[in-house]
Amino acid sequence: MRKRKRKRKKVIQQILHRAGRYQDLLTCSQPMTPRIVADIGKKSITKPWDMLAIVANSCGYAIRFNAEKLRRSEASLSLSILAQCLLNGEVLHNGGRPIPEAADLTLPEYLERALFSGFYRNTSKYNLTINKSCRFIDASFSESGIHTHGHFWKLGKVINTRNWPDQGARLDVTHGKLELIQRRRLAYMTKWLEKECHGNLADSIRNYLSRDTKLAGVSENQMSFTELYMHAMAVEISGAIERGDPLALGCLWDTNGPETYSPYMAVFARGDRDGYDGEVFAFTASRPEDASSDEFHVNDLDRHVSFEVAVEEKIQGQTWLVPTLRIRRWLPGMSFFRGVPREEVVFPWPSDLKGII
Repeated sequence: MRKRKRKRKKVIQQILHRAGRYQDLLTCSQPMTPRIVADIGKKSITKPWDMLAIVANSCGYAIRFNAEKLRRSEASLSLSILAQCLLNGEVLHNGGRPIPEAADLTLPEYLERALFSGFYRNTSKYNLTINKSCRFIDASFSESGIHTHGHFWKLGKVINTRNWPDQGARLDVTHGKLELIQRRRLAYMTKWLEKECHGNLADSIRNYLSRDTKLAGVSENQMSFTELYMHAMAVEISGAIERGDPLALGCLWDTNGPETYSPYMAVFARGDRDGYDGEVFAFTASRPEDASSDEFHVNDLDRHVSFEVAVEEKIQGQTWLVPTLRIRRWLPGMSFFRGVPREEVVFPWPSDLKGII
């Protein structure tokens, strides 16, 4: 048993060591999980069910399955690994094109085609390590789909940034974790928001810039998850302004009381696409890693998602009716929701997966 554990740990170390090479093998928008699972499958593992633990440790999964119990129940190893991936927050692109031949694919092949792979497409500085953290929080299953929690936004006013000044607005305090030009672009946006009577959002972004000044010279490994996440999103919004892309303002949306007023408290980078007809919604969620277990240093990861979504219908959730959502695309943005609890939503199963399970 001890020898088997040493061999399993060696495989994990090999996979983690190779993670740096994935930067050259994958595009900046792709998840690492399919390649990790494929590499593990190529190893000479004498006990196939050890793959569950090896995948969990290589991908930083906090939720682990009992491999021996599943083996004795004659469960499918591939479906067990897939379920473990999804319960740990891996994101199926349920709004993508169906995969008719899904039942004939190997697990790595299916993951490569089925997992969402459009993260941080416009900003090359975001690497695969950050994409590895793009996962749902508190995921659970039902016949309807994957249940998770986060904040639900309705997008409203669209801002044309093409004529905004290239150098942004002047600042009294120029230093921060953000580059000066990035701070100046966000400062101009706060002035524009104030002029358009969106003071709550303007104040939130101004307060963020004030906090950013305290991070000047601070290395990323000394920053909290919230600081890193907000910095990443601020860079995305600044980049959108630099390109002259449209921005969209968002307000928290109560699906059980949509008539309730909510001020704009988020700004999203819409990109250069025309978008979709009708109402546009976004779903965001973020949470720092769970370090409650010290068995492995990769026990869990910081996690965050930010998607434009389509709303299909409401179904019965744990306590009330919840919306079912289809992913349209990655939608980075700066959102502010202090004190607002997360809400339950459901992402329906892709049609091709229903034919397998």
